[in-house]
Amino acid sequence: MTSRQTPILGSVLSRAWALALAAAAATLVLLLVLPLFSPVQADELRDELAEKQAALKAAYAELDAFQDQLNELAGQYDAAETRLGELEAEIRDVEELIVKSEADLENARHKLEERLVCMYKDGMTASSYYLEVLFGESDLVSVLQRFDVITKIAEEDEKLFDEVEGYLNCSKENKALLEQKTAEQTGEMAKLARLQEEASTKFTAAEGEYKKIKSQVKTLEEEIRKADAAAAAASLAERRMRYNAEVYKKSAETDPGEVQPGPFAFPVAGAHSFVNSFGWPRSGGRTHRGIDIMAARGVPLVACVSGSISSVKSVDSGLGGKTVHIRGDNGNTYFYAHLDGIAPGIAPGVRVTIGQTVVGYNGNSGNARGGACHLHFEIRVGGVAINPYATLVKADRNGGSY
Repeated sequence: MTSRQTPILGSVLSRAWALALAAAAATLVLLLVLPLFSPVQADELRDELAEKQAALKAAYAELDAFQDQLNELAGQYDAAETRLGELEAEIRDVEELIVKSEADLENARHKLEERLVCMYKDGMTASSYYLEVLFGESDLVSVLQRFDVITKIAEEDEKLFDEVEGYLNCSKENKALLEQKTAEQTGEMAKLARLQEEASTKFTAAEGEYKKIKSQVKTLEEEIRKADAAAAAASLAERRMRYNAEVYKKSAETDPGEVQPGPFAFPVAGAHSFVNSFGWPRSGGRTHRGIDIMAARGVPLVACVSGSISSVKSVDSGLGGKTVHIRGDNGNTYFYAHLDGIAPGIAPGVRVTIGQTVVGYNGNSGNARGGACHLHFEIRVGGVAINPYATLVKADRNGGSY
């Protein structure tokens, strides 16, 4: 939010949970130090491991489908919010047109009223007025000259009536257009409300699924420790290479910005979803200078780099609501907005450790109030906001950090 109908499906590349878990499982295998087993024991353990991996693959497929729904929901929410920003500008333009046409109409009405009052004061209709002027002369030449003048006066009267009628029609058209835009705005607001409720329900459910898969991976870790180290490591390392090749191929289909040098940790420590909405228009003529990471309310937000807290705003006000700025040891600034609350002990000057220090909790404060809970996350290099999407994706795909 701190927030155009845009193609979003191309940018929905993050399989947040499944990717992180696959990377964690593969890395774990590469670091194993195992005792020796007999060929029979190794075969039995590999068979048991294959069953566990099959179960985990099925869980990944289920979670992947669920992730697609969440990513699509995030995209729909961003698109609806973008359209509301467009409608705000369109309604403002139509209202300005109505004010101008009403002023023009009032001016034309004033002229017409003056003309009619003049005729009324003379005590005659327009036709009798014209006839009296016309036959006020005795000779034919003067009559013809007056006839030419009267024709011009009559034409001016007709133009005046046409002018009033034109301004009336213009005013009616603009008011009808305003009603149409206002109705569309009401519909988009209702759509946002529906998406917010749907997002809240799905992310609450997603948190349980996320913990379930992490538990499965932990169980898999214990089974892998009993397997043949060399064979298991080689097999899973090959799978990881193929998997990463497919992931990075999909990533290349979008323009996510540049990956910033590490170390860097993903700022949301829980189930999440995000799309590449950097630079998208927002209400009031603003553009989106960060990435909105949607997650359930209260999910911990951790320091993405090591450094110091440069500022904290614990009062829910302004666009960002409750916010935290981290000044990284690398010289960059990292901005967290729309927090539900600031973590205890977080204050300007406090040192934070990458991936360890909790700086706050996910929420919807500021101009996100009443909307879906999310973290508005920015990276500022030299004081200029850059697109953090590629950096976030890389951290997410590498188990939460790189």
